[in-house]
Amino acid sequence: MKKCLVLLNVCLLASSTRSAVHVFVQDSNGAAAIKYECTAGEVVRSFALDVSLDKGRVVGITNFFRGISKVGAQGYGIFPAAFRDYITVSSGTNANWTVSGYTPLAVVADSPGNTLPGLNSNGVTLELGGLWDAATPATFPPAAGTLCLLQVSEPAQVSVAANATRGGVVSASSGVSITPTFAGALVIPPGHAPAITNQPASLTVCAGSPAVFRVGATGWGLTYQWQVSGAGGTAFTNISATATNANYTNLLATLADDGNQYQVTVGGAGGPSVTSAPPAVLSVNAPATASAGSNQTICAGSSTAGLGGSVGGGATGGTWSSSGTGTFAPNATTLNATYNPSAADIAVGTVTLTLSSTGQLAPCGAATAQVALIIRGPVGIQLAKEVITISFAGGELETAPAVEGPWTGTGNRSGTYTNSVTEGPARFYRVHYP
Repeated sequence: MKKCLVLLNVCLLASSTRSAVHVFVQDSNGAAAIKYECTAGEVVRSFALDVSLDKGRVVGITNFFRGISKVGAQGYGIFPAAFRDYITVSSGTNANWTVSGYTPLAVVADSPGNTLPGLNSNGVTLELGGLWDAATPATFPPAAGTLCLLQVSEPAQVSVAANATRGGVVSASSGVSITPTFAGALVIPPGHAPAITNQPASLTVCAGSPAVFRVGATGWGLTYQWQVSGAGGTAFTNISATATNANYTNLLATLADDGNQYQVTVGGAGGPSVTSAPPAVLSVNAPATASAGSNQTICAGSSTAGLGGSVGGGATGGTWSSSGTGTFAPNATTLNATYNPSAADIAVGTVTLTLSSTGQLAPCGAATAQVALIIRGPVGIQLAKEVITISFAGGELETAPAVEGPWTGTGNRSGTYTNSVTEGPARFYRVHYP
């Protein structure tokens, strides 16, 4: 039996013909299948291969043939280092090939500088050879097949190459020299298929505001495509070529968008695409509007004319407020209410009345509008002992030599003006309100 093992590792030097064998990696349900294909009828005696990952670890090896290739059970089942360490031939060629530990993994200690670290690392070196009856073609290993499956810890690019020190890919014929070709592949283990963890939620926004839909997903190499339906969810179309992120933002929702339904298809390299469900519904409420009417000017002791308040959009009513301390009649929620200034309002001479809308649907906020109210206070004139006293509130006292002017401001505002009266041209006074 040992003679057979020696033959497995002999590099055949005589070469009159060259042939190509393709060795490649293929994703097989999340495992890295190490495969071979003889392209021109050649037969391989042994493979010595280095398999490496760009990230993650090789965590297991399965699905390899064991033992001698024979009729009905052909393959590469002789692993030199493992044979030495685990296989005992009881009599003749009888051996227990199912012993634990008998795998194609090379032993690092046999050639530390030319062997990848092994399981639970990012690379393994494999040694697989074949023994068969040369006189019986039905015992030859197949022209194409799987050498083994390697389990990986995470998605990785898996590469395969010849381990030249251990012989690489060796032909079974002394007249044939094999020039192998190699190809790697992306391998994605189970558990990395696209999966939606947080479905997009329905939203209610105010027209003119953005609406942001979000999806939570797991998987590897994820892609996103958001879709919209304006037909009650009976048909969805892709929104745009840019709606391809985990979040989709309708930058300016309009009332025409009310009732639209949104969904997202999440794809990935790890499995089939999934689509969110149920669709997220967008509700768009009308923003409120408000108008307070025109500014008004009144005399002290009077109330305003009906205030010209109005609301619209999503608003159903409004409430008046004042920068002063007066009151609204019949109440502050009547849009065309009147305003009765307080004594403090009259003394100041002006107040600002604000109408705030009510009844609008969330999240739309209240709309506001303002109107200015100017209050002309009473003017009192008293002449005593050749002294004229003018009392007024608000505005500025002006004087002129004639009714038609020109009028000149005295600089006196909201107070009392006194002046001596002497014989001379007449003087006229008035209070000017802005």
